[in-house]
Amino acid sequence: MSMASIKVIKGFVADFDNGGKDGGNVTGLMVTTFTVGDPPVSFWSPLSIGSPIASGDYVAVAGQRSLVHGIGQVALAYRRLGNSGSAHLFNVAFPIMCFLFGALCIFGGLLLEPGGIDIAAMVAGIALGLFGIWRLWCMCTARSMLNNMESVLSTYQHGQ
Repeated sequence: MSMASIKVIKGFVADFDNGGKDGGNVTGLMVTTFTVGDPPVSFWSPLSIGSPIASGDYVAVAGQRSLVHGIGQVALAYRRLGNSGSAHLFNVAFPIMCFLFGALCIFGGLLLEPGGIDIAAMVAGIALGLFGIWRLWCMCTARSMLNNMESVLSTYQHGQ
């Protein structure tokens, strides 16, 4: 995916749900969902262990269309607006988990199959590992985009 497929949405966080950790989500899944902007754009982050943002925060969120149809944008990176803070990756647990699980599948396919190599496990492992690396690369690209963006209040010059 190119940088063109990564979209930056600015606005206030609303409809925040951190996967039932606050009792709000009945599914109990480790998925953070929220909207940003006006009109609201839906974001989600799979395998969220905790969220660095909350409802009412004024942020810029970089995301890209999810590979899962109908879900919206995957949150890749965020930056708090209104101060000179830097951008941060949103949730590295998911791509790291994909990479590690992919490595485990490759290991299992090579060494644990009695009588030969398990090709299906190898292919699944390579696909998962590459997906994890690709997602982490997209997240770093999104963070770079947000860091190069001027903060809304940083353009104000005193005395003009």
